[in-house]
Amino acid sequence: MKCLVLFLVFVPLGTFAQGERLGTDRPDQTEATMTVPMGSLQVETGVVLFPHTDGRPDHSAPQVLVRLGLGERVEFRAEGERTVIATAEGGKYTAWEVPELGAKVGMGDGGKTGIRTAMLVKLGIPHWSTANDGDPYAGLRMAADRNFGERFGLGANVAMEWEGVSTSPTSLYTLSGGMEVSSRFAAFAELYGALPEDGTGDHRWDCGGTWALGPNMLADASLGNCFTGQEWFFSAGFSFRVQCWRKKVSTQ
Repeated sequence: MKCLVLFLVFVPLGTFAQGERLGTDRPDQTEATMTVPMGSLQVETGVVLFPHTDGRPDHSAPQVLVRLGLGERVEFRAEGERTVIATAEGGKYTAWEVPELGAKVGMGDGGKTGIRTAMLVKLGIPHWSTANDGDPYAGLRMAADRNFGERFGLGANVAMEWEGVSTSPTSLYTLSGGMEVSSRFAAFAELYGALPEDGTGDHRWDCGGTWALGPNMLADASLGNCFTGQEWFFSAGFSFRVQCWRKKVSTQ
C-alpha cells in the first residue's frame, strides 16, 4: 500500500525546538503536528528505490508534496508521485499514482502536558491518475507529539482510510522517535503499519536522518523493511521553503 511505504512524513522530532527553521513531513511515515508558517510555500521532493523487485515497484521518482500555509495553524497540501513497476518478464512500465489533496490543522500547542496535536484530512482523486481509475478515497489522521528536553522527541499517529464508499476502512498507526545529534543533523527510528478489517496486517520499520543545508533547505535519507519477508527500500529527498506573502501588521 502506497501510504505505508511512500507516504511523505515529518522531520525527526528533535528539531522541533528550532523555531522557524524548516521542518518537513518526510522522510518517515509519522505526520508531525507542525504546519508551515502562514504565507510560506514549502516543496518536499524525494525518490524511493526498491532493489531486487519482481512484478512490484522498482522505484518512485519524483515524489512531490506541496504545502501552503494559509493561517497560523492551517495548511493546504497537494501530493503526487510517479512509480516505475518492474514486470516478471524483465520489463518496466510507468504510472502516476493517485494525487492527493488535503489540509492539516494544528489543534493544540502542548499546554501543561507538552503534547501537541493536529488533524490531517485528505482526498485521493483516481481520475487524475494513470495508476487507478476507481472511486475517490479519503483519509483522516490524528497526530500527537511531545519533546523531552531540547534534543529528543516522540510522535504518534492513528488514522483511518476509506478506498471508496463500499469498502471497509483500513486502520493505520505510527510511532516515531527522533534525536537532534547536532545543530544540522537529526536522526530518527520508527514503527508503522496498517490493519485492514478484511485482510492481513502489514507492519514495518524505518530509520534515517536529515541534514539542514540552511534555514530553508533540508536533505534527508532513510532505509526500511517489513517484518514479514524482505522488502527493503531506500529513500532520499530535498525540501525547501519560500515566503510568498507576510501577515499584515496593524500600525494602530
